Amino acid sequence: MEDFVQIELLLLLVILLITSLLAFLLGWIARGAKEKTSTTRKNKHNKSNVIINSTLARAELGKNVKENDLKIFEGIGPKIEELLNQKGITSWFLLSETSKEDLKALLSEAGERFSLHSPDTWPTQAKFAANNQWNELKKFQDS
Repeated sequence: MEDFVQIELLLLLVILLITSLLAFLLGWIARGAKEKTSTTRKNKHNKSNVIINSTLARAELGKNVKENDLKIFEGIGPKIEELLNQKGITSWFLLSETSKEDLKALLSEAGERFSLHSPDTWPTQAKFAANNQWNELKKFQDS
């Protein structure tokens, strides 16, 4: 009778071990699949370490979004992005932290060609992007 109880306990222990192993493997596989389907990265320049979800951004904005691409904002093209980058504004977070006045001064210093642009909405747009608020960015740009 004692042998039967020991075998029963051993069998129960094996079943418990197999169940735990399967649960671990399923969790590990699910986590790996989620990481592969969602192209997310940490925004290196964002102090809050918001995860940038480019899949969600693409769904909301209708185009591929590269992290810290300033050209996704209305009014910023390649030349203005280059100018901002030269002045140290290289990320959505940094742009969101720059005042409208500083942006206007930067554009004025760059010459007439740049001073015609209005940067009034750039910090707000950048804040939405830096915080992964793609729906809000889309609504703001459409208004």
